[in-house]
Amino acid sequence: MLINCINCGAQIEDENSKCPYCGYINENGAEKEYMKELNDIRGKLDAVDDMAVREYGKEYKKIGKTFLITVISLIFLSAICCIIGFLYSSKKKADELRLANEMMERMKSSNEAFSYFDELYETKQYDKLCEAVFVTCKEEEFIFDWDHYAFVQMYDIYLKTQELINNVDEQGWRNSDPETIFYNCCCYYYKDEYLYIYSLSEQDIEELQPATDYMMNILHDRMGYSDEDMTGLRSRIMPRMDIISLSSCYEIAMENIDEYK
Repeated sequence: MLINCINCGAQIEDENSKCPYCGYINENGAEKEYMKELNDIRGKLDAVDDMAVREYGKEYKKIGKTFLITVISLIFLSAICCIIGFLYSSKKKADELRLANEMMERMKSSNEAFSYFDELYETKQYDKLCEAVFVTCKEEEFIFDWDHYAFVQMYDIYLKTQELINNVDEQGWRNSDPETIFYNCCCYYYKDEYLYIYSLSEQDIEELQPATDYMMNILHDRMGYSDEDMTGLRSRIMPRMDIISLSSCYEIAMENIDEYK
């Protein structure tokens, strides 16, 4: 639709926002152009809102999935922890029951063994007693609790020394472990100190007297060590109050082996 410009009178389109000849503003056209641009802007804004809603929807879905996965994972881990806790508790109870049964068996075994040991001790079957304690039951810790364990230890030392002395008589000192013999004699000589952690009863000491006499005869008469010598050697033989040093006994024995009989 053509209209006349109110400024120059030229004919222009009604939708023109201004006169193309003089540049004068055409209010109707300017208003229409403004409204059109405004509608375009609104349309673009609506499009942006729809896009935002769609994008936010996607993010919400991702967050929802993540949250759901996290919750399921926590539930799964809680279930695993409960199962592990149950299994651990069951294993612990089973171990406790097993240990209790083992302890009962051990007590039963120890009572039976101690009764047998006592019988051999009272009937003075000491050779057989040493065999029962150190061969048959050598891996059983309960034997340390037997009342006469210190006695059987000392008696076993005596028996082994007898065997070594027999070898000395046949082969001479140099071929018969002189350091072991000297060490064994020291165990008897210093037994009051060396065995301070054990309890040798008066009966034990009395029963060991023949063995003690034999060991002292070897130490003094066959090896030639006097009480004065043993007093002087004590710090070497026993660097600690409860320890008799095998290496020191070896050195001392080899230093004096030519004087042995």
